[in-house]
Amino acid sequence: MKTKIPLPILLFSGFLVLFGVYVTFSAFTNPSAVVTGFVADTAANQLMQGMWASRILSMVVVLGAALLLRSPNLLALALLMRLVTEVFDTLALVNTGGFSAMTVVLLVIAALELACIVWLVQLQRSAQPQ
Repeated sequence: MKTKIPLPILLFSGFLVLFGVYVTFSAFTNPSAVVTGFVADTAANQLMQGMWASRILSMVVVLGAALLLRSPNLLALALLMRLVTEVFDTLALVNTGGFSAMTVVLLVIAALELACIVWLVQLQRSAQPQ
């Protein structure tokens, strides 16, 4: 029996995909809209801009594939990938600029990702024959 992914997890994951598309587009076209003060004025900054946008795009692709395939295991793994990223992005924000509104947003997203992962794992375990 295939485990059905709960609607709140589908909606949250869908939001993450859409938000990721926005951030990826912004990272390529106007990175200072996402990271205040970022200027791609040197080759090194342009490299970081491309690497950062590509990292976000890869998460969007994996998360989108998990949603299209309706795979709870793949979705949990994609959310885990995002959770690790959110945690380290939060640490970088705190290290470079202190505690801000963006830090709170990332912490809330990370907490929701963790809750979704736990929910998906519990669903998968309960669906397995004893």
